[in-house]
Amino acid sequence: MPITKTRRVLNFLWVALIAAGLAVMVAMLIWSFRLTGDFSGRYESKDFHQRFWSMFYRGEELAFVGCLGLSVTLPFRIAIRAGLWTLGVSSVLLFMVLFGLFPLVNFHDWTGASAFTIGESAFCGGAAMAVIGSLRLGWRKLST
Repeated sequence: MPITKTRRVLNFLWVALIAAGLAVMVAMLIWSFRLTGDFSGRYESKDFHQRFWSMFYRGEELAFVGCLGLSVTLPFRIAIRAGLWTLGVSSVLLFMVLFGLFPLVNFHDWTGASAFTIGESAFCGGAAMAVIGSLRLGWRKLST
């Protein structure tokens, strides 16, 4: 299937959504480094936790919607490859955070929770891309 101008624009928009979501999540990770070093207790309110994590999850939703859209507009083989590659990278990140091999992140801290959530969202986005690409491949094989 040839890539038309519409598909190119859609691919650009989906990648922009993924980049915006990742930018929000990385910004929250950087903010969590600041929170880890602050011992004043001013960030311990329930409202602050709710604002922090709701902003983080908005970024996660943007990235996930971008992954879903990209898996539909990309050719299915590229979507499967991209999904499997993302699964591999996120698995390594999760392993490093979980077992303390990532020296900047403490698992029992704001930074660990933020980094682990970024790894989980990348894993879910990669799994969605791989599954949707596989379903498209299976549908194409069944319909021919």
